[in-house]
Amino acid sequence: MFSLLKKITLLVLLVATTAACSSKKADKDQPIDSSQPNKTVTDNNQPPAPPAPVEEVVDGSSFNKFFPKSEGNFEVVFTQEKDGFAQAKLKKDGNEVATLSVADVIKNGEAVTDYSSSSKQIGGFPAVAKGNLGSAVLVANRFQVQVRSKNKDFSEADREQWLQKFDLTTIAKIK
Repeated sequence: MFSLLKKITLLVLLVATTAACSSKKADKDQPIDSSQPNKTVTDNNQPPAPPAPVEEVVDGSSFNKFFPKSEGNFEVVFTQEKDGFAQAKLKKDGNEVATLSVADVIKNGEAVTDYSSSSKQIGGFPAVAKGNLGSAVLVANRFQVQVRSKNKDFSEADREQWLQKFDLTTIAKIK
């Protein structure tokens, strides 16, 4: 009987000790209640820096108003809108001659670096060739406006002319 009583006592002590230890650990590991002031401090006893603001990608449909308008025998036909991107076909006499697009490249730093060594400007913004059939400008270090030829008859000069028809200065004001 004494041995059973000893075992029960040891078991009770073990459970109580484990509960006490896990209770203290739980207090330390619990997530911070957002309704309470943040009391977290860093190793040097300073409060942590606030998180950097996360910039959201612009809704693609908001770009449509900045595209060139249909004129003469050219027709602008919108084909795609998604977060951070809008695209249209440029048709001449019913045949597609180019693709027009605006892309928010805020989360694509590589796209921005393409323009860092550009010596050419269109509408006051750095311009680059995108392969043999594309021309693009970077507006406000964030928006890539591009015209891509669909056939060889639509030249680099044509692409640059259509880039200037975008409302680039208003695109630069988008936040």
